[in-house]
Amino acid sequence: MSELLLHMMAEFESWEAAAEFNIPQQSWADYTVNDRVDDLYIATFSHIFSTLREESEDKKSNLLSCAKTLLVFSKSAASKYISGVEKNRNLLYSAALYYLADQPPTAFLIAKDIDPEIFEIEQEKFLYSFLSRISDEETELSVEIFDAVSRGEYQRFDHILDILSEQVAIGLQHDPLLFVSSKFAYECIDRFKSVNVWSLLERYSDCEDMSVWNELLSSNGCHPIWELLPSQVKAVESGILTGEKPAYSMQMPTSAGKTSLCEIIIFNEVKVRGNKVLFLVPFRALAAEVKAGMYSRLSNVGVDISASYGGNIPTRSESTTVENSDVVISTPEKFEALCQVIPDFIDRFDVLICDEGHLIDDGNRGLQYELLLTKFKRRENPVDKIVFISAILPNVSDINDWLGGDESSLINSDYKPVVTDYSFVRSVNDKWFLDFNPHLDQPYSYFLSDFIQKYELKFTNQGAGNSNLLPGWSSLLTLACASAFKASISGSVILFTTEKGVSGVRGLANKCLDMLKKNAFITQQYQVENHPVDLVNYISMLLGGEHLLTRLVQNKIGYHHGDLPQELRREMEQAINDKKLNILICTSTLAEGVNLPIRTIVLHTVKRFNGRIKDFIEKRNIKNIIGRAGRAGKETRGRVIFANESERDYALEVINDVQLESAHGFLFSLIKALKNYLEAMNLTLNQEFFDSDVAKDISYIFESIDMSLLQSLPEDILEEELDTFLDQMLSETLASKFCNEEGLTDLLKMVFSLRTERIFYETDSTMRTIMRNTGSSLNFLNYVEASQILDQDMWRSLTAPQEPKWFNNIIKPVLNHIGYEDSADLIIDVLNGWVSGSFYVEIAEDLEQDVDDVVRYVCIDIGFELQQTLSQLTRFAIELYEDEVPDHVVNWPQYMQYGVNRQIHLRLINSGVTDRLAVFGVARFLDSLGVPEDIRNLRRLLMVNREALNNALEQDPRVPALSISRFFDDYNI
Repeated sequence: MSELLLHMMAEFESWEAAAEFNIPQQSWADYTVNDRVDDLYIATFSHIFSTLREESEDKKSNLLSCAKTLLVFSKSAASKYISGVEKNRNLLYSAALYYLADQPPTAFLIAKDIDPEIFEIEQEKFLYSFLSRISDEETELSVEIFDAVSRGEYQRFDHILDILSEQVAIGLQHDPLLFVSSKFAYECIDRFKSVNVWSLLERYSDCEDMSVWNELLSSNGCHPIWELLPSQVKAVESGILTGEKPAYSMQMPTSAGKTSLCEIIIFNEVKVRGNKVLFLVPFRALAAEVKAGMYSRLSNVGVDISASYGGNIPTRSESTTVENSDVVISTPEKFEALCQVIPDFIDRFDVLICDEGHLIDDGNRGLQYELLLTKFKRRENPVDKIVFISAILPNVSDINDWLGGDESSLINSDYKPVVTDYSFVRSVNDKWFLDFNPHLDQPYSYFLSDFIQKYELKFTNQGAGNSNLLPGWSSLLTLACASAFKASISGSVILFTTEKGVSGVRGLANKCLDMLKKNAFITQQYQVENHPVDLVNYISMLLGGEHLLTRLVQNKIGYHHGDLPQELRREMEQAINDKKLNILICTSTLAEGVNLPIRTIVLHTVKRFNGRIKDFIEKRNIKNIIGRAGRAGKETRGRVIFANESERDYALEVINDVQLESAHGFLFSLIKALKNYLEAMNLTLNQEFFDSDVAKDISYIFESIDMSLLQSLPEDILEEELDTFLDQMLSETLASKFCNEEGLTDLLKMVFSLRTERIFYETDSTMRTIMRNTGSSLNFLNYVEASQILDQDMWRSLTAPQEPKWFNNIIKPVLNHIGYEDSADLIIDVLNGWVSGSFYVEIAEDLEQDVDDVVRYVCIDIGFELQQTLSQLTRFAIELYEDEVPDHVVNWPQYMQYGVNRQIHLRLINSGVTDRLAVFGVARFLDSLGVPEDIRNLRRLLMVNREALNNALEQDPRVPALSISRFFDDYNI
């Protein structure tokens, strides 16, 4: 491609960005391409056909540049200034070029905006039909290819190519329109011939009867699976379907097709190879998203799929369900709990898929993740296949090697099906420019002047009528919010920050509201009409009409962070997905696996206060966050804006993959930190160290080691066999692979030896069995014995879930034990309101507390620490008293988790209902019918009474409209 054409294309993109961000037209003076759009269009078309005739390394990138240029003519903020182009036909050509440049999701997205009525000849109609995946019964070629795809007869594509080749020749002689459409169609089908899913499966799966695939490939979601993306092709070609290697590790960016590839792998394992699959995810929110996506697609094609990820005590029905499922989606902690109640459960799975594998380094989840993988590796009957997935690990080859894979089973792909631009806000004389793609050479890097101007940060004083600058007009908070408002004109915006408080989410939220309230000039084109009324009412009912989140959503802005209740986080995600919100302010919780159609990500800062100073967060985490910009099939491009000019160098290192942090597993990090600490303090690791004050902060780590040891140790092992066992077990951990510094291997062995020695010294075989069955640590056992809390008769006599004795004799002592002596009575009052079905704002008003404090009590103190400890005690009680333990005791940890208080509530939740307010409303309806809690065929009863149920919910003042629609979506009646 000539330098002149490259320069014109880059200038055209810069002009598009200027129009998109509403840069004043007087700032367009330097865009000479504005006066030469006809020349650019002709030159681009000329280059397209010269490129199609050649074979070169740059072919796809050149076609992509042409595709982007053509798209600006028809679908961009700048297109309204361009005339003389038939925009529908031009969109068709742009879509075809995106397809040929290996970006079929973008081609499909563009095709959805085309009006096919304008097409005059069959070849245009066929090309549109192919790219949009919409069959045209009146077009012979369309009928031919849809029939060939549905039957898996990819050999018929040659016949279609022959016809198109003839039409190309005819068009070249007599009809330019015929030539162009036939040539594009020929090139697209020629590409499709090599990437269509049928030919790939026939070559790279060991399926003898390909008709097995018909149902999955023909009815997956809104349109059939026709082809695989380059990253998926790479995985299939590696042999991941045939299972020739014990481990396969995939590193592919967000939107590169990981989810649909996993569905193909699962279908292949279950339907072709007859295997059972465990899909392991590190946290509940991602497990819920994976279940929601896979369940609807795989269950419809005969794959029995279930999920278990909430709480620590599996219910009887839950245990039965997962025991008989082809596929189980679970978190490591819940899977361990299932293993304690289902004999040999770990041995029932032939294939293990590990999602978001980089979290093996995580301080909260990493240790259990690593030790569970170690257990799978050490199984007596080796697992058939482990598939390890991460988008951001630079040393995924090390993990692959640890799991038993080799170079041929490592799938490393940098393919991203959406183009992403990176830009930096830069201050120049009270103006702020955008520096685009400075990591690239010119002309792909360019400068966008007047992105934010000082006058835009003014507002009109309603009293005096004069214009004033916003308070803190040049602050980072203001610039980040201003950038988000600017970017929201062209699509959904994530405004990322690292903290929740006044220097993070809360500060940005209040700044956005202040700018809107003052009607600052920069916000005057921001659209707040048609705000999501149902969502506003829902949040208002839960948190109150004056709550910060309620006021934000009234302005089509939301926020998302770890202290927000799960049901509200879910609604924020759904609202940005449905384009009911324009801006979502968030921390990294939104980046943990959740896929959203985000056009632009604005990063307020990538530094976090670490207790002493502000320091950069991990590059790996930033990479994960910015990878969310530009969702395939939802956006044609993504934009990332770094608002903090001082963080530019660090951000560029992230973009260029410079020194991204490797993953060594949390166990290795613990051992290394422990070694450094012992040396610095001149301490010796012995039994006394574990009891010392300095070890208290990391006691939970040693408890995790205890629990993992008890789950791994054979029940009949003798003391003299322990050293050999530990040597073998530890040699299988990821930590052992990296403990090559002097003394680390010995320290790793010493930690586990000392913990094993203590377990055997302080317990007998009977107690170890109880600890193994309950997932308890030695410290927890000591607490149970010392407190004698399990001697309370409440464990065998609770007749109602909220008896005062239960709170006084069980809940309060537990709160005292976990460090809440001063606030135990208040937390009990909050808990009582929570399980009674009260809204957060009601609890806050009753107790004269701030509603955000109540939310934190529910989500953190109750929903995590108290729930975890009570779960352990309940499992102990079940082990000791067996059938004497009443159902309310067994259910109490789940009552606490979900905020309910009856068996019927749990039945609804365990059958898929996710909205707490709907659960209470449905239960009230069932009470009005006089239905017993243990009624059989609950779903059938609700289905028969669907209309009456809907009417009852609509008339129930405690069930908002959003909860009603969520219930019917979840319950599918």
